[in-house]
Amino acid sequence: MENPLQERYPDEGEAGTDHGSRVEEILCEIDEGDGFRLQEVLNRWKDEGLEVTSCRDRRGLSLYTTAIENGFLDVINALLKHDVYLGDALIRCVEENFNDASLVISRYLSTRPELCEVVINATSDNGDFHPAITPIILAAQKNNYEVVKVLVGLGATITEPKMSTGAEVTLTQALSTIHIYRALSQPAYMMSSTELDIFGYAFRMSKKLRDLGAAWEDFGAEFHSMADKVDQFVADLFGQSASTDEVLALFCYHKDDTYRTEGKQYPLAKVSEAIKYHQKDFIAHPHTQKVLICHFYRNLLSWNNKGALNSFLTAFLVIACSPLICLAYILLPVKQVIQFVRIPYVMMLLNFASLLAFIGLIVALGVTARASDPKFSETLRLTIFIWNIGTFWLHIQFIWKRGGNRFIEGSTKIQDAIVVSLYLTIFCLQWDWNVQINPNVVVDQARSRRAAAAANSTYFTLKETIELQHHVSSSLDSMGQRLTTSLRGEIDSTIMQTLLGLSCTYELPVTTPRSLMDVVPKHYQEHVTRVAYDPVLVSEALYGVAMVVSVLRLTNLFMVSETLGPLRISLGGMGGDFMKFLTVFSIVWVAFSLGMTHVYVSVGHTEKLICISNGGSEDSCSNKVVYETFVGTLQALYWTLFGYTSPRTLELSNRNYVAEGVGTFLFASFIVVAVIILLNALIGMLSNSYNSVEEHADTEWKFHRAVVWDAYLHPVVTLPPPFNLVPTVKCLSRLLRYIVGIWVKSARRVPRSFKCSQAKDELADYTRVIKLIGSRYIQQKLSSETDAVSPKDLTLLKNDILSVRYFIRNRIKNYNSSLHRTQDSCTGVGEKLEDLVPVDNRVDGLNSDSTELKDRSEELREVIEALKIGIEHLARLQDQPQRRPPPAARPPAAARPQAAAAEAEPFEETDVVRRITSMMESGNALGQNPGLWSELSAAVSRADSRVGLSQPSE
Repeated sequence: MENPLQERYPDEGEAGTDHGSRVEEILCEIDEGDGFRLQEVLNRWKDEGLEVTSCRDRRGLSLYTTAIENGFLDVINALLKHDVYLGDALIRCVEENFNDASLVISRYLSTRPELCEVVINATSDNGDFHPAITPIILAAQKNNYEVVKVLVGLGATITEPKMSTGAEVTLTQALSTIHIYRALSQPAYMMSSTELDIFGYAFRMSKKLRDLGAAWEDFGAEFHSMADKVDQFVADLFGQSASTDEVLALFCYHKDDTYRTEGKQYPLAKVSEAIKYHQKDFIAHPHTQKVLICHFYRNLLSWNNKGALNSFLTAFLVIACSPLICLAYILLPVKQVIQFVRIPYVMMLLNFASLLAFIGLIVALGVTARASDPKFSETLRLTIFIWNIGTFWLHIQFIWKRGGNRFIEGSTKIQDAIVVSLYLTIFCLQWDWNVQINPNVVVDQARSRRAAAAANSTYFTLKETIELQHHVSSSLDSMGQRLTTSLRGEIDSTIMQTLLGLSCTYELPVTTPRSLMDVVPKHYQEHVTRVAYDPVLVSEALYGVAMVVSVLRLTNLFMVSETLGPLRISLGGMGGDFMKFLTVFSIVWVAFSLGMTHVYVSVGHTEKLICISNGGSEDSCSNKVVYETFVGTLQALYWTLFGYTSPRTLELSNRNYVAEGVGTFLFASFIVVAVIILLNALIGMLSNSYNSVEEHADTEWKFHRAVVWDAYLHPVVTLPPPFNLVPTVKCLSRLLRYIVGIWVKSARRVPRSFKCSQAKDELADYTRVIKLIGSRYIQQKLSSETDAVSPKDLTLLKNDILSVRYFIRNRIKNYNSSLHRTQDSCTGVGEKLEDLVPVDNRVDGLNSDSTELKDRSEELREVIEALKIGIEHLARLQDQPQRRPPPAARPPAAARPQAAAAEAEPFEETDVVRRITSMMESGNALGQNPGLWSELSAAVSRADSRVGLSQPSE
């Protein structure tokens, strides 16, 4: 097999072959994982002046690749010491979860700033990874917090792609975007990034991912999965809070002033932001719910917790006394009243009372006989109109303070807007005014003029009225093209004068002699004379629709009920399923209607002719075949869904067998497709929606309840309609002070803002708490220390053992070399010692002589001491004759018997000489000190001479 390294050096000949062999030597050491041996080889290369930094392995990758794949940390350290080319080594460390190697390389890069940016932003050297993958992206995707933190510290970042969701993108761009958002949505990166507001960042990221999932349908499931993980991360991180103070510190902080009013931050700003981004897990968390309940009930919490009876009494009293409470708030700006009314629970009850009163007005208007009591009905209509004006003003204030997007996002706000729009439209349609057809043609619809003209009026039948209308319209259209403006005005005035004397009405069948006044109530007599699309009739129809929608708004209050809330949420979620079903059903419905109409249209004319030929009238024979017209077919097939269409409508005369058979087949097919298949599919879809909500009933209910509560926790206005139209005394005083302040400067209200100090305190508290819960989350969720043993752990253990093996082998090798050197030294010393054997013997003799001399020295010292004593004795003997007393003085013989005995004893010279000689002979054994011997002999001679001189003459 041809060596790829030879291809890298094709023109180097023998030098290239030598280089290749050296690289093979390095690769062999890397394969074995012997970092010590590799260090020796690289040092040898360096000493020889050879280049090692640009070497690659057999695959053309960096030399680190094999070491990383096998987990050889010693090899990586050896390569880093010699600045070997890194390439995509960091990416491969992250891929193999080799954290130790990643940290080693990161520490190396921190000392090499010129390489740091290149390596941390490097991509794969081959096609093993997507081009968008960098070390920080891969580490974040693997949720490796330790590595991500180190890389972020080195300056690595992930740039969010800036592209429009509606723009065309290639597959490469789409995959790159997915890889980037996989990294951005991981907890490891969100916890390691420099973003302080982690919750806000996660909220926006979740919203962005869901928008991308909706825009990019091909990758929608993956984007939604990433968004769900982000939501779960937010809930888990928030769950690390350990006290109410920590929760409030997190809730109160917001990066901008969106929820700040007069310098004071809304204490539940983070909750409102979570509701805005639909963070259901965050809102449904027990910590959030606990704080929400405390802020919602405030001083009434302890009272409501005493039991259901106390809660019912509180709600009943507030609802019953709601008008008085609202008036007290308007007229009595007392602190106690203001604080009580501004309790969110009280505000919700006041709004509920307002809605109940509004529905009561609608019900009263619906059951009241307008003909018998028209004034009361008009009063009710005017009151309802004022109520809608208050609701409309409330919506205007909401849009002004919160923005149109927040208004559109709220479903209850949309329902209120629909109701207000309907009632305003009804009011406009029922207004009694002049309708201008042309600047010069005005049709006065006032009752007085119409009543005056009715006296001389001519009555027409319905058919004659329609023919007259068509004739006048066609004549005016044809003449309008040929007339000038002035002439057209004269003709219009002439026609107007003619029409003033006409009153077009329908011809009533004269069945009884009673007049029109006796048959129809007076209030509805004008309705009889109006055309089908008269504004008044349209307004009455819309009034009925408005009543239905108004009463259905009561279901929104079910959101706060733990029992009815999930059911209301399920019904709201079924709307999307029903629209899907309606789309498919409409196509099937129209298709079968077209087919059956085409089948029965010719047969319908035939049956009509047969009926007329048999003596029937044209009107009675016109509806013999139900499916003759397209509209009739649509109606018949629709009511077939509910079983109101009889199969007898398909029967025809005997001569239309084909049409009847085909029509029957189409009708049966429609029943199968629409009734059996589509309706059951709709039932299944609705069941799935209900089950989906029911599975997460607690989370869904708590979230929607929080949505309802948030409107009262952070309200736009305090009082409900129509009391919000009445300015309060406090508001009037501020307005008056403002007006006076325009001219009098001292009367101006100087707003005091503590925004800067409060913002600093909020930021400090939030920073402290976010660090605490972040460290807890990292310790619990992102810590790499786990009790489970993975295959990677076994590989690292094996490599550690292998490293210890190579370390011990290297040490033993060093010991062996040291022993060899010591052995060589000992051999030379042994030879020298052999040369010193005579010296050794001589030394032994000297040692023995020294020992003997030491012993003899002791004996000699004793001899010398004895000699000294003998010499002293001799000296005394020498001086003895001179000290002898004279004879006269000698004592008597009796007195000196012992002295006589002593004198009688002769002094023998031989005894002294013999004793000294014996001592000298004992010292002669030394024989090694002739000087001492000579000295002793001279001393003895002197002693002998002295002894001889001192002997007595006798």
